[in-house]
Amino acid sequence: MKPFMPVLMAISLMIGGKSAGATLSQTISDSDAYYLLNSNPNAYLIDVRTVPEWQAGHVGSDPGNVQYPGLFLESPNQKVFNIPIYLAQPYFDPSTLNPLFDQAIQMLFNSNDTLIFYCGSGKRAETAAETVVSALGFNYNNVYNVGTFSAWKSASLPYNSDSNGAWAPIAAAVPEPGVALLLIPGLGGLLAVNRMLFKARVPVRKV
Repeated sequence: MKPFMPVLMAISLMIGGKSAGATLSQTISDSDAYYLLNSNPNAYLIDVRTVPEWQAGHVGSDPGNVQYPGLFLESPNQKVFNIPIYLAQPYFDPSTLNPLFDQAIQMLFNSNDTLIFYCGSGKRAETAAETVVSALGFNYNNVYNVGTFSAWKSASLPYNSDSNGAWAPIAAAVPEPGVALLLIPGLGGLLAVNRMLFKARVPVRKV
């Protein structure tokens, strides 16, 4: 995960234009993803579903799961993040894209971190995985689509249904033309990395 640094430019999401037969994402099984999250300190799981979907249930701590204990959401070693690629239905419509998806990914992670994406059907996770490789310059060998939340649950891997950690960025104006301060709340307050406030400067998008 990245230490604090300003993000001065946004890189646009690339969701179309796939070449025939080409793929920019690889798949991983739920159990292998679980193993990576526990064994690799630079592996992170990103839920690209909407906030209501996250609040209905998401990968996370499950103290009662003796076979697969998971303490993925606790600070300062947070391993699971909700960063929607689309903010609402209809999905795959440019009007519902999350305009802060690319900034959040770049702000939180290094390009050689291992990123594992999941969603409701696997399609948004595939789009997110391909985006971070093709548009944001992440290492293809370290980017995975694990598929669906329902498959994760069916594998008896840890999950819960609290609303902690749901995507809720706050853009606060700062006295510089065309710049905003982006604060991404995490568990128990603003998202912290090594218990320090995490901020990024991003271009203001006019609506």
